[in-house]
Amino acid sequence: MLSQSRAVEAARRAQLLSHITDDLLRNDEPEDAAARLAGLVVPVLADCAVVTLIDDDHCRGRRGLRTATATATATATATATAVHDAR
Repeated sequence: MLSQSRAVEAARRAQLLSHITDDLLRNDEPEDAAARLAGLVVPVLADCAVVTLIDDDHCRGRRGLRTATATATATATATATAVHDAR
C-alpha cells in the first residue's frame, strides 16, 4: 500500500511538472510567467507562493526586484496577483 501511494504521488507531481512546463513555455513575458507559476503551485504544493524576478540593469547600474504572489482561498483555488515592481 505504501509503495502504491508513493507511486500515485509521484505520478501526480510529474503531471503537475508537465503542466507547469507547458504553461511556462507559452508565456513570452517573464512577469506573466512568474504570476502563472505562483498560481499553478498553489494550492497543489503550498498555501501561498512568491516568485521573485531579479533584473540586472547594467545600463543604470542597479538591480531590480519584481515579485508575483499567489494565495489559496477558502475554496482551495489559487488567486495570483499582478507582478509588483520593487525598485
